[in-house]
Amino acid sequence: MATKRLAFGAILVSGLCAATAPALAAETWDCTFIIVNGSAKGLYGSAKIQIDGDTLNWQVPPPTKPTAEAKGTTFQYRLLQDNRIGIVAISSEARVDDNVGPLVGATVITLNKLTGALRTGSVMVNGEHDILSGNCKSK
Repeated sequence: MATKRLAFGAILVSGLCAATAPALAAETWDCTFIIVNGSAKGLYGSAKIQIDGDTLNWQVPPPTKPTAEAKGTTFQYRLLQDNRIGIVAISSEARVDDNVGPLVGATVITLNKLTGALRTGSVMVNGEHDILSGNCKSK
């Protein structure tokens, strides 16, 4: 009887590992966008979205003519939704900026996987802000 339980346990664990394996694979999207608000309004850019577990990494490459000071950067967002329809991720802050003062709010990234449509915006204590609009392609 113990041998049967052990064999059943091994089959169950193997099945669970196989069932969850695709969820562990990183999902990557190449995105282009236009900044729709603020001092950089009208500027075009590119970024990569990479899903890593429950984190969305928004990776911005360095400028085309990098200097010693200019490097790419990655912003991390908490993944709220990720299914065949789309992705919704959020980053929040409640801090004091030396130049601006208190910053309290959240920034949201939305990606429609069916169309590739991308939108980012924020809700802060001082109001709501469209940030960028663009399109992404799955890699």
